[in-house]
Amino acid sequence: MDIILSPEDSLRKYRIQPEWSESYYDLPICLEIVSRIFNGVPIHAQVISVLHPQRDLTEAMKELKQLGIR
Repeated sequence: MDIILSPEDSLRKYRIQPEWSESYYDLPICLEIVSRIFNGVPIHAQVISVLHPQRDLTEAMKELKQLGIR
């Protein structure tokens, strides 16, 4: 049985530091989306748009495919 982690549990388990991430990437971090990714939810264009609105979606999806990420 898969256990779905809450955003807070995901942060602890994967040691995600939102403040550092936002500072490093100079973008706001949507913790709910990050948590969903760590819980295995497929990454699709809408997820990329939320995480990085200026990102070229076609290129991002192509890169994910090359990396074998669903």
